[in-house]
Amino acid sequence: MLSKKDFYKELRLRGYHYNGASRAVTLARGDGLYGKVEWKYNWVTFMDAMLQIEILGTDSRTLLIPTKIRKLRINGSHHFDLMTKMDPENRVFDVYVEPKYDRIVAGGIELIGLHASPVQRRKAPGIPVLERYQFVSHFPTPTLDITEAVRMCVQLALENTPVLKLKIVEVGAKNKEPVVTKFVEAVEDLPLVAGDFLLFTDQQVDDIAGVHIENAKFVNQTNCHFIIANGLSHEENVTTVKAAYKSLVEKGFLVTREKKFKPTHSATTFENFSLIANIRLCGDEQLLLLQKVGKKLTLEPLVIKISEEDNEFEWITHIQTSFKQS
Repeated sequence: MLSKKDFYKELRLRGYHYNGASRAVTLARGDGLYGKVEWKYNWVTFMDAMLQIEILGTDSRTLLIPTKIRKLRINGSHHFDLMTKMDPENRVFDVYVEPKYDRIVAGGIELIGLHASPVQRRKAPGIPVLERYQFVSHFPTPTLDITEAVRMCVQLALENTPVLKLKIVEVGAKNKEPVVTKFVEAVEDLPLVAGDFLLFTDQQVDDIAGVHIENAKFVNQTNCHFIIANGLSHEENVTTVKAAYKSLVEKGFLVTREKKFKPTHSATTFENFSLIANIRLCGDEQLLLLQKVGKKLTLEPLVIKISEEDNEFEWITHIQTSFKQS
């Protein structure tokens, strides 16, 4: 059992800094399945303390923020009935966390289906980021390490499609180290840009700070700015390339690690992408940066003749009709 002091010390190590009325947990079990919360006539801080106890049970140092609750039920009469039976000087409710049923119960409050998402920790102030501008050819590039190659990809993307938040998804491969960690480093060094990082893999991977890891397919993802994969130039990966095309935003980027890549071998595989850079890595690998090519609209021009004798302005009606038809 953790005392109030030890409980909030543990949360502080994970990046949570609770103060004042938000420090309502008086006792908690180390596995996050049971605790006690003080009632201070504030529903918001009380329910937040319930969530704090479940956070303790998460075996991770990642900073998590509740983003979704499937169901919330509050029985006010039952809650106050329990409260009146307590010592007025020490009104404390028991909190129970039931992982099997995905619910948290305390007094007359029941939270069901809590979903928390990882967020990036802020870089400590005072750490300078040194930058330099250097010309790097795209075909061929000099040999770069993977960190420099990823930084080059991120900077090229932001120069062409400036955004304040990047969604970066990696499709993990067997016996390959995730590259998304390098993207986290590259984005964290940019002062105004934030990132949402996801890794989809069926391999056993240790927790990565700031990266959400799932054992699932990425095909349901949308509005991605980067999709990272391995060996997509082979014909058997055409399905993955098509799925990536649908998941990317307009002019989004596909990054793939290849061995002995030749552009002629993948003309059909990447037919909807434009090859931006072929970056040589240490060893015999290459990092390809491809940009999604949008579909071109082909519209026949419509010519409307405006006569000086048109006193009824019929040409306006013709233009309005053409707008509706286009």
